[in-house]
Amino acid sequence: MALSYYSLLRHNKAFAYYTISNLITQFGSWLNFIATLSLITNLLSQNYLPKDDIPHDDDQATSYTPLALLLFLRMLPALLVSPTIGGPCADAYDKRKIMILLDFSAGFFVGVIFPLAQALKSPALLYIAVFGLASLDAIYNPAKNAIIPFMLSTDEEVNKATSMLAISWSIMAAVGAAVGGLVTDWGGETTCFRVDAVTFIVSGLLLICMGPNWRKGGAGNSAKLDLGNRALDSSSTESEAAQKEISTSASAWRKVTAGVR
Repeated sequence: MALSYYSLLRHNKAFAYYTISNLITQFGSWLNFIATLSLITNLLSQNYLPKDDIPHDDDQATSYTPLALLLFLRMLPALLVSPTIGGPCADAYDKRKIMILLDFSAGFFVGVIFPLAQALKSPALLYIAVFGLASLDAIYNPAKNAIIPFMLSTDEEVNKATSMLAISWSIMAAVGAAVGGLVTDWGGETTCFRVDAVTFIVSGLLLICMGPNWRKGGAGNSAKLDLGNRALDSSSTESEAAQKEISTSASAWRKVTAGVR
């Protein structure tokens, strides 16, 4: 019988908590993204300029450089931070604890720095906030991806989980972007930032609910055990070959010495 998404979540509470946590953070991230785009546009538009400095329609020109810079700063940590810090941390430390720590850190960061940038009407501080949050995300993602096989028992479960998470990302991209636009129009950018901060806190709490015994010791560890067994088999084969070589050499040496006698 084929494994269903429902049965996978029902029989694996740790993975169920992880999945809900992942959905919530994705939703909040899209709210933050839409609100950030709206805020940087407003900060650099005539809405935040003194009346004497408002350009006339004839003189006003549209510039997409601020938006391009924001997207650049949002993507840059994935190239710089993720391979140099995120990957090694995920290999060296407990992946769940890394995610919990970064969720709470991101919640505080989003709840304080982004609204502060809006209150100060500072595009520079907003750029710093975007880069800082993206850096936390670049450390978070390797642990988030690497933890999946260790929560599951079989390769079938890993494949099913990967498929489900990919589908959930597409759904949250559509829902989060749409809701982000509505919330930004009705409640403003600060509301989106506050909701995003709450999603990070809730995500961290859900990861805590996974408990210390979240490891299944299945698909993730089986690969390691398989590699270890291969290494042992290889070393055993090499040892046997060396022993045979030594035995053959000793036998030949005895024959030579017997002939000399």
